[in-house]
Parts: sequence; structure tokens; C-alpha cells
Amino acid sequence: MKWSLYLLSFSVFIISCGKKDKPEDTNKGIYYVQVRTFGTKDSAEDYIRKLETKTNQPLAVKEIPQQNGKQPYIVRLGNFSSSYEAGLAAYKLLNAKAIDNYLITRDLAAIPDEFSRVVVVGNFKGATALYEYDLRTGRKKKLWGHPGEMITDCSYSSDMSGALFTTVGSFGRKSIFPYVDNVKVYRIDLSSMKIEKLQNLGSGIQIYTNNDLGKAYRIIMNVFDKAKNTFVVQNTYTYDFNGRLVSNEKKSFDLAKENYPAPPELIFDNRSPDNKNQLEVSFNAGSYTFSVTRVAISSKRNILTTRQRLNEAAWSKDGRYLVFSTVDLSPRNRSLYGRRPETSNLYLFSANEGKLLKQWAGAGYKNFLLRGDLIFFDDGFNEKSQIIVYDYRNNRIIDTVAIAGGCGIRNIPYIPDFGIE
Repeated sequence: MKWSLYLLSFSVFIISCGKKDKPEDTNKGIYYVQVRTFGTKDSAEDYIRKLETKTNQPLAVKEIPQQNGKQPYIVRLGNFSSSYEAGLAAYKLLNAKAIDNYLITRDLAAIPDEFSRVVVVGNFKGATALYEYDLRTGRKKKLWGHPGEMITDCSYSSDMSGALFTTVGSFGRKSIFPYVDNVKVYRIDLSSMKIEKLQNLGSGIQIYTNNDLGKAYRIIMNVFDKAKNTFVVQNTYTYDFNGRLVSNEKKSFDLAKENYPAPPELIFDNRSPDNKNQLEVSFNAGSYTFSVTRVAISSKRNILTTRQRLNEAAWSKDGRYLVFSTVDLSPRNRSLYGRRPETSNLYLFSANEGKLLKQWAGAGYKNFLLRGDLIFFDDGFNEKSQIIVYDYRNNRIIDTVAIAGGCGIRNIPYIPDFGIE
């Protein structure tokens, strides 16, 4: 469902702090949710009494400077450390229809709602681009795109304040080896939506990217050693989400004596935030078994067995829900090039109930992003790919994001030709 924005009886008030007759806000730098404006203090307090049954966040009446000779009073929610956290709390009330609209404010000035603005990857004139998707309106606008640069991965920090993404100029196969050309890494400031290039990493054989639990972003790039023709050098670039290169490690492999370097292992947080449950994945006889163990009593419950490997996994902040996706893009998957590929699944598991609540099967990668009570996940390949926004606590689809030519969470999902694996 798409929310239509409209102004209620309140306006956006931007306060100049230079005039002495303005009421002083002692909580400088704190983020609030401005819920509604009233003409009298009594009506504002009546509204609070009704709303406080719907939220555990603090509510208060704030007197603001007179407008056209009238004294307005605003009802505001909470005090938050970021626009994202303020927007998260406000959207829960909006989604529950407890409020009709809201503004995020800081120092009494309206600022962008970082929770409702989501960066996704989509097609633009045959190339890949970044789009800003507005959860409240359903609108999309192009944020960034360079001809000749294909976005291969976009990953968020754990606090949703920044994101890093990589691009390649071209990729394919030369003789028996794959190649990638002109690899670059960029950072997005999710507050200002400004984008800066961090580094041009050059060209090589392959690249892999890995988001280390939203704390660090790793790019693993294999290149031929120009001085030793049987050697492959594996460069591991580690960035923090402020864009700083933390380390650059190199490791050499002599292909005449040892195997080609294996892909990096998937990093995921298997323990729930409340430390009550732990996801475990085991492999045997060509199949993966997924189970959840209750840590306190060492009780293991098998969830499912599948030939698809783990793609990614994440817990809800309260530890009550586990979201994970599985994928099989290997040549042995005979459905890969068919009319209806069965390449991936997305699962929602309830730790309290000890069972799967939801499953989506079909084409694509099922890359996903958790934001509050919402799961954003992509489905389908190439021009048929789209993003589904699902409210997992209320079991309903909020919206389906579609961009002509396809779109996805981290990239545009495409069917591999096995030349870059």
C-alpha cells in the first residue's frame, strides 16, 4: 500500500534561533517526530491522551512562535538520536493508522525522514543506477548513475547512516579466465544523499563483496601477478562505512602448486540480539539443513533441508523473528534458464512459535533489507525483477517497487553465465 502525503492542520515551522522572543529549545541536536498542530493547549493534551495508548514513546506539547497572531501548539513524539530512529517510530504509528502524517524535526526545523528514504538499484536507459524510493509516497527518483559503470553490490551500515557500493566497467571471459575491468567503490551519505568516489581499484579476474554485519565492507579482488605468470594475488580491501580504507591485505597463490583461491565465506550474525536463539547451517550429501537452537537449554529444532545454500540471514532487533534467504545459481539447477526459474527462497521464522511463518519461492536472488518491521526483498531476474515491501508483524505487503528494466536491493538480479564465478 502506498501512503499519500498531505498536510493536516499543521505547517512546517522553521525557527530562527537569533530572535529573543522565540521559545528556546533546550534539547539541541535531538530528533523529534512532529505529529500534529493544535490551536489550544487543551486540545493538544486531549490528543496526547488518546495517542499514548498506541505508543511507549514519550509525548509532549511544545509551544511554538505565534503564526498570524495565533499561538500554535505542536504534539511531538519521543527524543531520538537520529532521523532514521525517529522515522522508524513514526512510521509504525502511521502504518497502524494511529496518526495521519508526521514530520521529523531537529532544533525545531523540519528535516528529511531517513527511515522512509530507501536506496535501491534499478535500470536506467539500459545501465544500472541508484534510485531513492520513498516508502510513504511510493515515488522513485534517480539518485546516481554513470554510463559504463554497472553496480554490482550496494550494502548498508548497521545504523543505516551510510552505504557503500561497487561498480565495474565491464566483465566477461577471456580465454578460460573471467575478468572484471575498472572496479570502483563509492560511499553514500544517507542523511544528505551525497555520493563520493572512494577509490578506483583497477582491473582483475574476479571481485567479491562482503558486508561484515554492517560494521565493515570488504572487497576481495583477484588479479594476476604481472611478475609471476603462475601466481594470482588476492587483494582484500576493508572499508568502514564512513568511507575510510581500514586495511588492504594481499595474499599470493601459486596455481602451479595450489588451488585457485576459494570465494570468501558468508558473514552473518547467527545469534539473535537477545542471545536466546542461534541459527545453524550444516551440509551433508548435497543438501543444507537449517536449524535454530535455543541457547539456554541447547534444544535444536530443524527448520528445513534444501539444496539451496544460505544467501543471507538477519534477526529482528527484538530477536523474535529470523529472516533468511537461500539460493542455487549453479549449473546443476535445471530451472535456471527455463521460463519459470526456481533459484531462491525467502523465509520468515518465528523464534517464539518455533516455526516458519512465511516463504517466497521463485526466481532471482531474494536479497533483502530489514527496516523496522518491514522486509524489502527482490524477486525475479533482469527486466522482470522487482522489490516487494512486506510488513512481517502484520503479515501484509505494503508495496511492490517496479522500475522499467528491473530493480533490486543490492544490484539488478541477473542470470549468471558462469564466466565470473
